[in-house]
Amino acid sequence: MAQNSYNRIKKKDRLIYDRDYEKEVKWNKEKYRKFELRLDRRVAEKFEEQLKKDKLGFTEWVKERVYEYLQIEDIEEFYKILNLSEVS
Repeated sequence: MAQNSYNRIKKKDRLIYDRDYEKEVKWNKEKYRKFELRLDRRVAEKFEEQLKKDKLGFTEWVKERVYEYLQIEDIEEFYKILNLSEVS
């Protein structure tokens, strides 16, 4: 998570953290790209069943396929090849 995205608040001798959602949203928009997918319901249900059998989550499965497709073995090395700034 982004540094300092929490505000520390002391309440009744306890330290609690109040999240700075605005800062988190900004950080997420800078770091990630969100994709949406629409799939026939029956196909999607069959796909979910198979993922469950394989003990995989959808996000994990997609990430693996993207990395395979782009032939990425190490994300930091990939960033260096593209001359991108370090992974934050």
